[in-house]
Amino acid sequence: MRTYLAVTGTLFGLLAVMHAYMLVHDMRSPATDRWDTLFMGLIVVVTGGLALWAWRIGRRAGPTA
Repeated sequence: MRTYLAVTGTLFGLLAVMHAYMLVHDMRSPATDRWDTLFMGLIVVVTGGLALWAWRIGRRAGPTA
């Protein structure tokens, strides 16, 4: 179970970092494309939250059998 949570947390973390990079690097003006900026930020928050949640549960999980 710990291995699964570590892999899941890492994948969600990579997705969050990738989307944060895209949000900053391909920055469009929020005045012209407000929804794109909003949804990209939402993706960063959700995937980052899922990554932290998986890592937190993984730390509390018992050793792998």
